[in-house]
Amino acid sequence: MTVPVLLHGALAAHRRGKILREALSAEATTTLPESGAVIMAFADGFQGADEGEQVRLVEWTRAAGHLLLLVPPFAAGACKHPVPWRAERMEGGPRGGEGARQGARR
Repeated sequence: MTVPVLLHGALAAHRRGKILREALSAEATTTLPESGAVIMAFADGFQGADEGEQVRLVEWTRAAGHLLLLVPPFAAGACKHPVPWRAERMEGGPRGGEGARQGARR
């Protein structure tokens, strides 16, 4: 079974959308399908959408086979849906493993 890949919002008209259409046979959409699908959208578009649109997209994912994939770029800042989360721009290198480094300094 092939799951359709649909491009939502600004991604549908972006050059990355063209690459995705060629590589994944993705199609542009302005509506959410009833059946299972992968909806790809720019994360900053989701973050900047009004709360009603965010809720509509998240609610659509509650059905089996419905996936919303947010792709970069992300806007720095907080977002409430589907759970509170925050995207931040990192200054310098990755900070992963800070606890391990602190323990190694003893």
